[in-house]
Amino acid sequence: LDQLEPDSSAYNISWTVRLKGELEVPALQQALNALVQRHEVLRSCFPTVAGQAELHLRDDVIVPLEKSELQGATDERLRAHLSRLAAQPFELATPPLIRVFLVQRTATEHVLLVLIHHIVSAGASMRILFRELAQLYDAAVAGNLAAGLSRLSPLDIQYPDFSLWQREWLSGEQLQQQLDYWTNKLAGAPPVLALPTDRPRSAALRFRGASVIRLLPKELAEDLRALGRRNGATLFMVMFAVFDILLQRYTAQNDLVVGTPISGRSRTALEGLIGFFVNTAVLRTQLSDDMSFRDLLRRVRDTALEAHTHQELPFEKLVEVLQPERELSHTPIFQVMFDLQEEPRWQLPLQNIEVIPEVIFSSRTSTFDLTLSVREAS
Repeated sequence: LDQLEPDSSAYNISWTVRLKGELEVPALQQALNALVQRHEVLRSCFPTVAGQAELHLRDDVIVPLEKSELQGATDERLRAHLSRLAAQPFELATPPLIRVFLVQRTATEHVLLVLIHHIVSAGASMRILFRELAQLYDAAVAGNLAAGLSRLSPLDIQYPDFSLWQREWLSGEQLQQQLDYWTNKLAGAPPVLALPTDRPRSAALRFRGASVIRLLPKELAEDLRALGRRNGATLFMVMFAVFDILLQRYTAQNDLVVGTPISGRSRTALEGLIGFFVNTAVLRTQLSDDMSFRDLLRRVRDTALEAHTHQELPFEKLVEVLQPERELSHTPIFQVMFDLQEEPRWQLPLQNIEVIPEVIFSSRTSTFDLTLSVREAS
């Protein structure tokens, strides 16, 4: 994808937190250095050798805290500044594929922006990154970084070990079982979900986008969960069924194909690793005019459970096998994504620092025609 669209920031992941208190910047840099040494994937790059991308690991990678000052700046100026930083593309052949920015607003208020390319990370990895960075920072402030490292769970494997396992798995018998399921499930599916647009689709993906955030009342969330419990379904299944109805109304299509991310951490040894483990499952829902919502919910539940059972097949392998007609104007197999994360808002206790995870600016890119992301906030 990077070769198809070079110098793109479409697959940049950015997370921001506000830090209030007396921040010890040298300790934060020490913690960051230790984190990069702990996780090989943060020292990786992907040069092209003889026409093929290869994973190379480097021991000499340093990720400096890139500091800037915006004393007295308005929130609008801060958002613009962070947005510019987050839009900087990565060169995948040149490490590191992570950048960390520290913006000082006052003597006791900073904004920390972590920017990382999707090829080495995903959402769950970012939570691991911030959690370990916080623990290492506290240890560095106490003057005992080595003790902080020893308290972290040991990493029995690294990302290249997972990569090797996956490559071996893809040559085994289970691969064919998973391929049989997915090829049968997606046989005859429509290649494009025809969302109505205000202009013709461009000849090639440009990844230009925007985001809109809406808050739903807590009472509504509880009602949705209760609806799921009455029908043996999770909140994901309920929200996905509702999204299917919305898409059917806008497209007038009864055969809907939507992608959804799956964490890909099906083994205990992977739980503490930073890396790109996430896979994409394709959920196909066929609706009928006489279908009730409960009927639809049961169908979505069955489809989601089946997809979870067959989640090991990498989406890229599925595309390779199905060989859909490829167009630069849209993504293959599906063009709409649904994502729900029910994890409670994560906390990062720091020594004498109040940490406030916060979406300070909105991304101006989009990798799909439409993505609905649902998050639980406390």
